[in-house]
Amino acid sequence: MSSSARAALASVLVFAAGLGLWFSAGILRGIAHVAKLPIEPALDVVLYLGFFAMVVGLVLTAVFVPRWHAARQR
Repeated sequence: MSSSARAALASVLVFAAGLGLWFSAGILRGIAHVAKLPIEPALDVVLYLGFFAMVVGLVLTAVFVPRWHAARQR
């Protein structure tokens, strides 16, 4: 596997990890809100981290996938 393919795969995995983190933290935050648990602020931080990871993953994907595609065409 070439380095551009590894970079493209890693960028997509960063996005997927951020999406999973954001989604699961959102569900847990909803449960904590309904159950009146005092952990909502901590889950807000996890939500923001997941969103940040998704943005970073999208930017990296926008950079590395076209490079991988161009290298594959050669």
